[in-house]
Amino acid sequence: MTESKKPGGKQRVTKQKVVAAAIQCFKQYGVHRTSMADIADAYGASRQTLYRLFENRSVLLEYIATQRIDILMANLAKFLAQYSRLSEAIVEGMVYSIKLGRADELLMEIILQEGDAHFTTFQFGGTEQVQKAMLDAWQPLINASRQANEIADGVSDAEIIEWLNNVGHFLNVRPDYVEEDHRRILQKFVLPSLRL
Repeated sequence: MTESKKPGGKQRVTKQKVVAAAIQCFKQYGVHRTSMADIADAYGASRQTLYRLFENRSVLLEYIATQRIDILMANLAKFLAQYSRLSEAIVEGMVYSIKLGRADELLMEIILQEGDAHFTTFQFGGTEQVQKAMLDAWQPLINASRQANEIADGVSDAEIIEWLNNVGHFLNVRPDYVEEDHRRILQKFVLPSLRL
């Protein structure tokens, strides 16, 4: 993409350029210790310029996390394509997505950092973009299970995605949980909750 320039030869500030500067700061200082002022300094712009693109630090973190989750969901969708039954896919797919999430050190640092109420809501609920990416990944299997009458009555696709997102976040942030724990919880509690 060609960058347009402002009069006077200055390059236009874009979200992606700010994100790149933020990621450099996160690598240098860590997510928790990086301020918007640090990012503005690294980018060479004023804080006011950054705040025109991201109203606060939590919104910036949410934007970065959403981009990384989109990539994770695209990989998950490819992985899920090998399964024909939702019950098996939930266990194996959730275990796989937790591995992917934990392998992304920046995403994990963002998710585990102390946040305000806005960011805590994002951690569990995601954004519309995250929910759509999750639904896109799981939709073929959900549809097949509905056709086979395998999903509990009165449970919407959106509720299934919300439940999987909440369980996935819970399992992901428990560092003492290993794959065996993930499988046990998914098989004993999550599958029965969906009548699978």
